[in-house]
Amino acid sequence: MPRPWYIVEPRQRRSIVGHRRTEMSRRLKLKYEEGRSMRELAEQERITESMVRKLLQEAGTEIRPRGGDQRPGRK
Repeated sequence: MPRPWYIVEPRQRRSIVGHRRTEMSRRLKLKYEEGRSMRELAEQERITESMVRKLLQEAGTEIRPRGGDQRPGRK
């Protein structure tokens, strides 16, 4: 019998460790410094925004203030 549409499978948690974690941190840092948001990075990597923040901090990234680009002349 098929599962009813309203029963959602729980998201499987996956650990990011070792070399994979280091590479992901480096990749996220590059994209974040190019101007991507934490939300965009989380969606792209299929991880939570808090995990993105944690990985960026591990990579030594300077976190931008919330609320978008704060540079003069930008929206």
